[in-house]
Amino acid sequence: MIASAAGASIGSNIVVYGASKGGVNGLGLTLEQSLAEENIRVNVLCPGNIATPLKLSII
Repeated sequence: MIASAAGASIGSNIVVYGASKGGVNGLGLTLEQSLAEENIRVNVLCPGNIATPLKLSII
């Protein structure tokens, strides 16, 4: 699963995005605990900010 570092941060301009990514993080943790007995691993990738032209224009 791919989430985002924004799921663990607070920002008034990314409320919906952060909440959805926080949900993915929570789902990953729940699946990890549920599937551990079956030796199934669950990974959630949380990439951070990438300096793209669009991102730099927002900052």
